[in-house]
Amino acid sequence: MIDNAAASIPGLQVPMLLSSAKSGAIQVKADAAEAQAKADNVSSTPTLLVGQTGTTPHEVALNSPTDSATLTAAIQGALRG
Repeated sequence: MIDNAAASIPGLQVPMLLSSAKSGAIQVKADAAEAQAKADNVSSTPTLLVGQTGTTPHEVALNSPTDSATLTAAIQGALRG
């Protein structure tokens, strides 16, 4: 499945992608991303978290995949403090 999706991207070197995905360096990054997701209570994608730098962000629950109004309101609220 990944092979087919990757092959659909013009210019992507699929064999290099697949071999790199198995490297230790990539595993370290994947482990770090998973640890951060657990720390932020992120269990699905996409998950949108909004907040000011240095504060605990809050999750923005959209009413639909195209619900830009809710996201815009959350960002504007965060900017106002």
